[in-house]
Amino acid sequence: MKTLEYKKEYEVKAQVCELSDALHRNINDNFKSVSLEIYEDRKVLVRIILSKRTQAEEEYIEDLGCEFEMQFEQTSRYNDLIDIEVVLVGEKPPLPHIVYQVKGFDPKIEAY
Repeated sequence: MKTLEYKKEYEVKAQVCELSDALHRNINDNFKSVSLEIYEDRKVLVRIILSKRTQAEEEYIEDLGCEFEMQFEQTSRYNDLIDIEVVLVGEKPPLPHIVYQVKGFDPKIEAY
């Protein structure tokens, strides 16, 4: 049992690092939170919470997705297991593993 928990913890840390690396080149002030979750089938869901969505954010998110998928494919034998979900502030809370969050951002307070 401990081995499975350790593998899950290791996988989460590895994916957080990979997403952080891709994120630091593809972000602006409208990004409020970026989080992820890894499911049993090794599928990774990335949730990006924006204050507003413009063409600039669309381009950043597309580039972020491409970079993250490329890194994921290099470190994993699985392909096509990444989903990126983009929501506006107040629509959904961050996922359990927060990669980036604006200082002072509280999704409970900023919910609609």
